[in-house]
Amino acid sequence: MRLYNFVSFAGIFILLIIAWLMSRFLFGNKDIINWHLICWGIGLQLLFALFIFIVPVGITLFQAINDLAIIVLSVASDGAKFVFGNLAAPPGSEGSLGFILAFPPSSSSQLWWPSSTIITYCLLSFGNLQNCSQG
Repeated sequence: MRLYNFVSFAGIFILLIIAWLMSRFLFGNKDIINWHLICWGIGLQLLFALFIFIVPVGITLFQAINDLAIIVLSVASDGAKFVFGNLAAPPGSEGSLGFILAFPPSSSSQLWWPSSTIITYCLLSFGNLQNCSQG
């Protein structure tokens, strides 16, 4: 497991080097990358990793958040089945009409993409995302 952890940790810096090389040689400007923002992002990732893997309460807290998200998803799925009937049934289940794009897949790993898209759209609409990314 240690090799996989090292590969994941090194991947952050490899992607950072690729981004720097692209900004330097492809765009011809080394000042495109906001280093202050990148250092904050990597620092927060490391703090979360230390909190989850080192502090015993960390994994318990994030497991509780995960369990809560799964409960919210199952309640939303039950509500969709109540309102829409077989249209909300997951593909491959009995009575399903196939994949309907209006309903997200039932996997809990894909919970956050619709909400992050909506948040990003709202921030872009009100001009706040540009202010956030300027550091």
